[in-house]
This record gives sequence, C-alpha cells and structure tokens, in this order.
Amino acid sequence: MVRASAGAHDTARADCPLTGETADPRLLKSAIAAAVREAGWHATLEATGPQGRWRADVLATSPDDGRRVAWEAQLARQHDDDTLARTKRYTGDGLEVVWVFDRPVASAVPAVIVEVEHSSIRAAAPLVRLHVDRCQPGACSRYRDLPAAPPCPGHERWEPATLDLDASVGLVCRDTAVWVRLPAAENKHDARTGRSAGWWWTSPVYLRRAEAVHDAQRATDTQVTGERAAMRQAKQQAEHQRSQRERRRLADAERHAERLAALVERQERLTPMVIRQVTAQVGTAPWRRGQRIVLLVDDDPR
Repeated sequence: MVRASAGAHDTARADCPLTGETADPRLLKSAIAAAVREAGWHATLEATGPQGRWRADVLATSPDDGRRVAWEAQLARQHDDDTLARTKRYTGDGLEVVWVFDRPVASAVPAVIVEVEHSSIRAAAPLVRLHVDRCQPGACSRYRDLPAAPPCPGHERWEPATLDLDASVGLVCRDTAVWVRLPAAENKHDARTGRSAGWWWTSPVYLRRAEAVHDAQRATDTQVTGERAAMRQAKQQAEHQRSQRERRRLADAERHAERLAALVERQERLTPMVIRQVTAQVGTAPWRRGQRIVLLVDDDPR
C-alpha cells in the first residue's frame, strides 16, 4: 500500500503543476513520482513533449537516459479512442507509456488499476504469476490415453496477483515486469480489473519458465508419437474387425429370414394337398386353426 508523504510534493506553491487539481490526482501523481525516484530513476511532473505533442503526468527517465516511461494518472473518464491516440503520440516519440486508471478499461494499452482512498493508494494491477503443476508419476493428465504415461513435463497455470503501487512502478522501471499477451491466461478472470482475456503484466522470468514447460511438453509429445500411432492403428483394426463381425451377423440374419420365408411358402403350398389326402382317407375334411390342421374324430379334435 502506498501512502502519500507530506513532503512528497508541495501543491501549495503557486508554480506547482498540480495546483487546482482534486486531491486524488495530486496524491496519485505524487505517489507515482515517489515510486519512480525510489527505483533510482528521475521523475518529472507534468513534462511536456516536443511542440506540445504530449504532456505526461509523470515522466520517468532511467539513470542512463536510455529509457523514458510516461505515467498517465487518468482518473477522469476518457474514451478508449482518445487513450489509444494519446498512447501513439508517446510511442511515436520513443517513449513507453503506462496508464493508471481507477476502473476497468477495455483498451489493451499498458495499464495499472488502482484504488485511491484519502491518503492511501492500493494497486490492483492486471498482473499474473506463473505456477507450474506436476502430476503424480504415471498419471499425467496430458497422456491419459497411454497405457503407461511418461513423466509429467509440467502444466502452466497463470493466476492473477496484486502488488503495491510503488512495487509495480519499480518493476516497470527495472524492466522486471513486461506487458504481454498471454493466450494461456485468457480464461482467467480478475474481478478487480474486469479482465477475462488479453494483456497482462508479468515477469520475464515467468515467460522463460513457461516456454521451458512448452519445450518439455513438445519433447515428450515427440517421444510418445510412435506409441500413439500404434494405438491408433490398433484401434482402427479393432473397429474394422467389429465392423466385419457386424456385417457377418447381418448377413446370417438375412439368410435365416430367407430360409424361414421359403419354409413358410413351401408349407402354404403343400397344405391343400395334405387336406385332400386326409379327407380321402378318413372321410372327414379337417379344418385349420392358425398354422395347424385339426381333424375331428367323434367330435374330438385330434
């Protein structure tokens, strides 16, 4: 948590560039400038660019003058198009820019979300930290389709994190926090920033660690390529055999139905001849009950 220092900036002076602003922007700009100086950089309030192309709330300059970062404390509402246009003016002059908002924004510009309360500032930066999870031996979720899973190469998991404002400013100045697009973190939702996808602050160390996990995954995938190909071939063969058995079953059922139909047709054809022969022999005509021929002898069906 950053607290405003009574000596951080004198807004009572007539020539103070912050004179006339509300308390929150003055506090925020002073806190940013103090954090920049704490990181060993030079901080200039209300710095103006060539020919007035831009006016930075706080211009941070590295000790070797190799980097300049414009910090914009934008607590008032501003259209996203204006934010992008102002960002381009900075980058066009070779400056980096970090916007400091007090609410979620849709723009993909480098930004820090803060909460300003009286004399304190709490930072809720869109920051993610990498965690690498490892499965139990032989039970890697990435290779559940294999009879014996290889050692787990690791699974990246990006989780939202928070830092104090001074720590956030220091990381940016020291280039130990970078603004990057992280597709792997897109399903993470940070209620503080409203972000569910897109760009995040994170450490280059985490990025290298994530790439190492990807390399290990690709290497392990290559190792099991042959085994997976053999499993696919065996599965295809088993499906082909099941298909052949089903075709044989259907063919047998069709032949059985044909034989049964032929038997019924033969029986229907022979029935009249049998009735005539029986009638001639016993003198009584039999009658049919369904598929049976019944002969009455002394009024009893036989």
